[in-house]
Amino acid sequence: MSLFQQNVKKEFTSDEILNILEGIDLNSIDDNAQFDQNHFNYIMEFLYEKDDYDEERGAKVEMKFFFAFSSYYSVTPKNLFKVMSKNPQEYFDFLTWFYLPEDEELAEKELQEREKQENSKLFYEFKYHIFDKFNLIPSMQEDGSLDEDILTGWINRVRELAEEKTKLKSADNCIGKMLAKYPISLQEKRGFPKAIYNIIENINSNAMKLAFDVQLGNNLSFTSRGAFEGGNIERFRAEYFDSLFEQTKITHPNVSIIFKNKRDEYIKESNREDENALLRSLN
Repeated sequence: MSLFQQNVKKEFTSDEILNILEGIDLNSIDDNAQFDQNHFNYIMEFLYEKDDYDEERGAKVEMKFFFAFSSYYSVTPKNLFKVMSKNPQEYFDFLTWFYLPEDEELAEKELQEREKQENSKLFYEFKYHIFDKFNLIPSMQEDGSLDEDILTGWINRVRELAEEKTKLKSADNCIGKMLAKYPISLQEKRGFPKAIYNIIENINSNAMKLAFDVQLGNNLSFTSRGAFEGGNIERFRAEYFDSLFEQTKITHPNVSIIFKNKRDEYIKESNREDENALLRSLN
């Protein structure tokens, strides 16, 4: 038996699709049933083409099938991400599931509560994949522009909620990672909007800056080069981050240090790749 065997017809409305998904009782499904990931992806992509339904309703359906959004082949839960990017509480509710309080007594108490929950480890693994994919920076438009007031208000509220639960460092870590996912362009020497620089500069949180730095590296982790190419890729990246350093060293000195360190890191890597290429050419 396979879930979602019924083909989605083009004349189906978004309301009909949501009704079908809402009507499925996951608890009554046979343990031997096979979940058709491809068909589920098709249904969700069909739904995402429409804009005539409530995002929060769509997000609740996505949360119902949260396990279907955790694999490499899964679609992105667009409604959930939209709700999280508009509502700081929704985002924090996700964040707090994965990070313990910095207060040791509170952390121990929370751990004990989690152990009482059935399948808590399984829920953790599935939901973390969703949270880790989150890249919809609040207020970001299709052209990449940001509303600094909206973004700053959203971040401040997340940090307030985190401070109440003694999870501020964890929240700053997640915020820094999210901001680093803004779509930059090395080829066009296009960096981040001023709004992101202002936020990192003004908050000046070590946890946020470190997470921003690490995510920048993760964004550029994949490389493909010829055996004797040397460090051309790294030199290109070093030049890019040097340009961002020059742009920010006066107006945003705390931010500029991140770019300076990235530049120096890639210069060292380029020299190392040059040496490796030379050694390979001599063999």
